[in-house]
Amino acid sequence: MNLAPVFPLKRDDQNGYAMMTEVKRLVAFHLKNLLLTSKGEKISDPDYGVGLKRYLFEPMTTGVYNVLKNEISNQIFSYLPYVRLVGVQVLEDADNNSISIRLEYRIGNSKTNETLKIDVDGTSSTPTANAFS
Repeated sequence: MNLAPVFPLKRDDQNGYAMMTEVKRLVAFHLKNLLLTSKGEKISDPDYGVGLKRYLFEPMTTGVYNVLKNEISNQIFSYLPYVRLVGVQVLEDADNNSISIRLEYRIGNSKTNETLKIDVDGTSSTPTANAFS
């Protein structure tokens, strides 16, 4: 599992920048990054990412829900092998041009489910994410 710096960035004499040390927080960070990054946005790997924003103005039919859920599952399987996906829930709010993704997952061989909820809308440039355990 790749380490990540704490955001907003904070200087640290040991590593240069303060790093996330809590595994749950680090996994939630990697999941959020994977879901919000659009394909082609990561220069070193053009296949990385789900790109949730591109689904905002799609007609949310059963087919689109299934494509999105499959895309999320495939990306997690490919890029975050230490995450075992338990469930994916997609909620649409057409009136506010927003979608909410709720992931239930386990880290490694843990028996405890973790939850991450990401809200993406067409008006905000910064999606919100909440990790629950």
